[in-house]
Amino acid sequence: MIEGMIVDRAAYILSCVQVFAACAFVELLFPLFMWRNYLKGKSYGYRFAFCLITQNAYLINLVLLLGFLKICNYYTVIAGIAILYFIVSRQYAKKSKTHRFADLKQTLIRLHNGTKKPKAAFHDLGRMLGGQIRRVFRWNIWAHIRRHFVEYLFLAVAVGYNAVFLTHNMNLYHSVQFSDIPVHQSWIYELAHNGV
Repeated sequence: MIEGMIVDRAAYILSCVQVFAACAFVELLFPLFMWRNYLKGKSYGYRFAFCLITQNAYLINLVLLLGFLKICNYYTVIAGIAILYFIVSRQYAKKSKTHRFADLKQTLIRLHNGTKKPKAAFHDLGRMLGGQIRRVFRWNIWAHIRRHFVEYLFLAVAVGYNAVFLTHNMNLYHSVQFSDIPVHQSWIYELAHNGV
């Protein structure tokens, strides 16, 4: 560790991983799940672009609207995303889709009422989970990844290298050499807390 460093490298890397995982979930994985019926049969490039563009556009406008109404916080943003999911799921709802969760609902109701023993309920839940996992492994994406394994491997190495390289530079130049970033952050903090 460089003497005088004020940022813990492990904590900084962990926070970068957390931010990346949250962005990947909110901007890619969740929209893929939410729009799955619409995106069925579309190319992977189209799905990627659609998810990033629609989710970013929605989130930006949602935050602006909530900020304009002066109710923007963690809970209202989550509620706004939930409302969009409800609208999209109603739009593309299929009767067969709800039938997947009927067994789970019935098992939980019977467990709650005491008409099903916990051991039998856990057995049923394990069977349902196993079926879901088998369904995930039948997705077409796995064959696509196997066909383009080398490209995905190079992409993973590039992302990993850039994460480590940028983390090193951030620690070195913005922690040891004390750049103007803390000044800018204090301005933003003051503005966010109605400072002048």
